[in-house]
Amino acid sequence: MTDANVEGWLKQWSQLSALVDETHSWLQILTQRDTSNQSCQERRARFLDELFGPIQRADQQVKAHLLKSSLSPEGFAIPLQKLRVDSELFREENVALLNQENKLVEEYFRIHGAQNVLWDGQEVAITRLSPEMESLDRSRRERAWQTFSERKLQDREALNEIWVKLMHLRQQIAKHASFPSYGSYRWKQLCRFDYINGRV
Repeated sequence: MTDANVEGWLKQWSQLSALVDETHSWLQILTQRDTSNQSCQERRARFLDELFGPIQRADQQVKAHLLKSSLSPEGFAIPLQKLRVDSELFREENVALLNQENKLVEEYFRIHGAQNVLWDGQEVAITRLSPEMESLDRSRRERAWQTFSERKLQDREALNEIWVKLMHLRQQIAKHASFPSYGSYRWKQLCRFDYINGRV
């Protein structure tokens, strides 16, 4: 890779990354849109189990190759800064943990997506009660709130269990990357450069 061909190289990498990201995003959207669709669940699970790890490792190799070259394409300063952060944070032992994190988050949304209630004789998603809780009719607002709260409480134990697992998992991810807490790890992972550099 040289100054002469780096732009073409970056374009090919960007196109491949965009394809992978789009696939991942669509699978995520499909599983959250219809949490009862077993086919979508299986496709996303297959993506996470068979592709997520190899993609993470290959992407890290490409990033390392670019950074090692010391090339700095015009207008690429901020993306390069992000790539440096990604490379600094990457740990082989975190690949499996990040996959577990994805699965726990998916389970969290699956539980939320299945929260239906009986309202005015119809089964509806719990989110349909939000406007009802702003009704001018006080008794209707109260009934909507009680229905909403009672349904939420049914999943409290399962959701709390997921949060505890996520907390321990994320602490482990941060520790592997030599961070004192997940908060500090996540802050850097989000590339808050302006905040980090004290400009905001």
